[in-house]
Amino acid sequence: MAGVPEYDFTAEDGVIHTVWVVADAKQIEEIKKEFSEVDALYIADGHHRAAAAATVARARRGQNKLTDAVNEYESVLAVFFPHTQLRVMDYNRAVKDLNGLTRKNILKRSVPALQSVKTLRQDLRSSCMISVCI
Repeated sequence: MAGVPEYDFTAEDGVIHTVWVVADAKQIEEIKKEFSEVDALYIADGHHRAAAAATVARARRGQNKLTDAVNEYESVLAVFFPHTQLRVMDYNRAVKDLNGLTRKNILKRSVPALQSVKTLRQDLRSSCMISVCI
């Protein structure tokens, strides 16, 4: 990007952070056009917060039917990285104690929770709107 960045600093961990404010209407439209051509975005971390925010947005949208204004609850701060600059590592949890249950029983009890996650994912795909602050 051309121009002087709003923020340009190196954090204690050595990572350089540079942020530009895009205020030009033509540039904003170009950015919107580019993002409209993106088929899929993946949330590498924070998917539970995104799901909670989508639930709150739906509830507030339902209560606020008289306005066409874009409200704070309609947006989420996000950052996008090319796949070449992102490494998603495993985050595995180990079950050390089945609390007296057999493996079969613990799996049987897990099915309803897993179904809830599947339903939530489908719900998010159909109704989540994300605005990006750049």
